[in-house]
Amino acid sequence: MKIKRFSPKQRRVMSWWGPRSADRHHDAIICDGAVRSGKTLCMGLSFVCWAMACFQGQQFAFCGKSVVSLRRNLLQELSPVLQELGFQCRERRAENLLAIRKGGRENRFYLMGGKDEGSAAFIQGVTLALGEPGREVAGEEETGELLILGPTVGPGYFGRADLTEKVFFTHPETGLRGYRTGDLCYRKNGLYYYCGRVDNQLKLNGYRIEIEDVEANLQKLPNVQRAAVVPVRDADQKVQYLAAFLLLREADGLTSLKRSIQLKKQAAAYLPAYMIPRKLLVVESFPLNVNGKIDKKALAASLEEGAP
Repeated sequence: MKIKRFSPKQRRVMSWWGPRSADRHHDAIICDGAVRSGKTLCMGLSFVCWAMACFQGQQFAFCGKSVVSLRRNLLQELSPVLQELGFQCRERRAENLLAIRKGGRENRFYLMGGKDEGSAAFIQGVTLALGEPGREVAGEEETGELLILGPTVGPGYFGRADLTEKVFFTHPETGLRGYRTGDLCYRKNGLYYYCGRVDNQLKLNGYRIEIEDVEANLQKLPNVQRAAVVPVRDADQKVQYLAAFLLLREADGLTSLKRSIQLKKQAAAYLPAYMIPRKLLVVESFPLNVNGKIDKKALAASLEEGAP
């Protein structure tokens, strides 16, 4: 098995808890990353090494979208690396459990998938709430940002005080540590329903608009394969209009003006007038960020430069 060398930053993250680390005074760290960049393996290995060095007979959790994806994206790569480092790994698939042992110490690591029933049973002491700036949402079917409160919420992002201040907080009434997920949800009959991202919601001419909703409806047009919508703001960061970047299924041979007129007529069947982007620009491909997602910052920058 070939293992790519970890970068200095990854090694720093992996050994943050060690006695020689400059970051050992932190209680925990939180990192974001994509599977394709290797950060998932890096963080998983760091997590296991920390747990095995500091604890005995404890239970921990690997959390992800589903147990299946955790096995595929994490355990498949993590288990061989752990074995090369001298750890003994024993998986119990029926229990979604990975028991790890080394030097007389053994801890249990459960796989918890957000889409799997039963995972919630392992989460104790966690409170979910919905909030808006300055207040907490209490009503049924009232939309707000999903907040996670409890003793398991970490102190912040590793080395990113700016992000920590933005999304982590202490609840003024309970004193619990909290995290703003950025997910818009509403509560009904004890269940939470996802509505989109906070940063994809904006106001334009007094109307509240979900960018994801606009994109989804533009992708219903006959010749549109994929759409990405960005807000265009003025110097005061007020939204002036929407611009849509479209990847067509096939070339239409139309001029930009005729294509824009045609697309807007088609979009009127799915969107009200205030949600139809002012600019409709065709691209041959979308720029991608390091996580493999459409880089909307690059799209917005291309508008400023005058070329999509």
